[in-house]
Amino acid sequence: MRELDALLESPEAYDVRGGQALDEGEWAPAADYFRRGLALDAGNASLRHRLGTALCQLGDATGAEAEFGEVIRRSPEHTRAHYSLGVLMAASGRLDEATEHFSTALADEPGYLQARLQLAAVLARTGRAGEAVAHYEQALEVDPTVGEALYGRAMALVRLQRYGEA
Repeated sequence: MRELDALLESPEAYDVRGGQALDEGEWAPAADYFRRGLALDAGNASLRHRLGTALCQLGDATGAEAEFGEVIRRSPEHTRAHYSLGVLMAASGRLDEATEHFSTALADEPGYLQARLQLAAVLARTGRAGEAVAHYEQALEVDPTVGEALYGRAMALVRLQRYGEA
């Protein structure tokens, strides 16, 4: 019976429960499950990243940023944490930091489509339309049907006054 109790009160069990809560849009219970899992395994990058995601959904950008930052501090190669931190930075207007995090995510995982799209959008916003076009084109190589990449590429080309290509 103790073995069963241990399984029910393990980091993995809390990760599963929290994941189910996230899937159901139950952000506060999800955060609670992830915190309980972290109390048992503070170094668990997946639990910490998922806690940051739940906090972000709860509107706690500061808490989410702290969790994602801690994941990166402990696991600098954690691609999803770099992406998540980049999203937060972009949303708060910290575009240079967002660029850095999206670029790091892509260095680790070049095929990460969402990171490429986010990076392209930030580059376009910061007046680097030429670089944005290149990233939108790389995204379209991965999936030529991505409307966000098609539209973003066209708008970046307009900024470059390349109207015929747009």
